[in-house]
Parts: sequence; C-alpha cells; structure tokens
Amino acid sequence: KKEVVKEEVTKKATEVKPKPKTEVVKPVVIEQKVNVVDKAVNVLEISKYTKLANGYKIEKVNNVAKKLIIDDSVVEISPIAFSECYLLEEVTLSKNLKTLRFGLFANLMNLEKVNFVEGLEVIENNVFEQSGLKGDVILPDSLVSIGKKAFYTRVPKLLSISLSEKLVSLIDTKISFHPLTAVGIRGEVKEEIKSKYTDVCTSSLAFECEINF
Repeated sequence: KKEVVKEEVTKKATEVKPKPKTEVVKPVVIEQKVNVVDKAVNVLEISKYTKLANGYKIEKVNNVAKKLIIDDSVVEISPIAFSECYLLEEVTLSKNLKTLRFGLFANLMNLEKVNFVEGLEVIENNVFEQSGLKGDVILPDSLVSIGKKAFYTRVPKLLSISLSEKLVSLIDTKISFHPLTAVGIRGEVKEEIKSKYTDVCTSSLAFECEINF
C-alpha cells in the first residue's frame, strides 16, 4: 500500500496542469461628450492637434464652444480646422501664430469678434469671407500682408477696420477690404495713401464709408 500511495503522489506531482485561458479584451474607443459652453475655452482642450518642434498645429476643432482662446503654444492652424465651428462667436489669437491660412474662418456666420494680437504677419485669401465679423477690428502693426477678399464679411456695413499706415502701403485695399463703412489708419498718412483709401470708399462696389486719418 505504501508503494501505491507513493506512486500516486509522484504521479500528481509530475502532472502538468493546464494553464487558465486568457480572455482577449478588445480596446474600446471612448468618445468624450462635451456640452456646448459659453465661457472661453482653450482650443487645445477641444481639438485634434499635432506636436511640432516649436509648438502645436491645430488640425480640427470640435463645434462645442462659442468663445475660443488659441493658446500661445499654437504656432500653426490647418485651413479646415474651423470648418464646422458654426457656434463660434469670438476668438482670441495666439501671439505665436504668424499666419491665418486660406479661408480659415470663412462662412462662420456667428463669428462676430476676433481679438488680434501682435505677432500675426499674414492673413491669407478669404480668411473672414462671409463670416459674421463686425464692430471695430484693430489689426496689429506686425501684419505685413492681407490676401484677396480677406474681409468680405456677411454684413460689411457693420465692420470698421483700423490698421497701420505701413500696412496700407503694402496691400491692395480694394481687393482686401471693400466694401467697408469705416477705415482708420494709424500713423502719419501720406497723400497718396489718402487718395488710395478715398478711391476704395467711393467705389461703386463699396458702401458709403468714413475715413479716419
């Protein structure tokens, strides 16, 4: 009997126990549901973006905010980033954003206010075309180029522009701004610049407007 018991113990010790089956769990993508908010939101919180060597590039922004602050770490924005942001009413730009790309805020009818900051250098074609931009727009002295139809807004008679005399001499005011109701030029304005703006405001394609030199 001792030998039988010993044999059974040895047999049990040498038995290979089957490994427990591991259940494969497939990853589940969780979509964050963000409610529409009235307070100012940092754009990085509600967008898809790419990390660059010198900052971030915004690729696509979710249509959930009425007011956006473009963080100073943002150095580039894709031309289609705001294409679906129909709720957007106000934007504050990044001081490290040098260029507003083609049609960036075009057709955003609720967008009424953009807070420009020094550092912006280029506004490409059609950036605010058919947007709801209105009120006093103060363009920074750092700006050196404005593209065609950049400020062809939905209700141009509600819009007034303030810009530097230096910028006026570098751009074609007729294709960038008209029609406008008010134009303010900062700095010492040369006679040829005054004439250039008078032509804009008396153009048959323009609304009646006031020129402030």
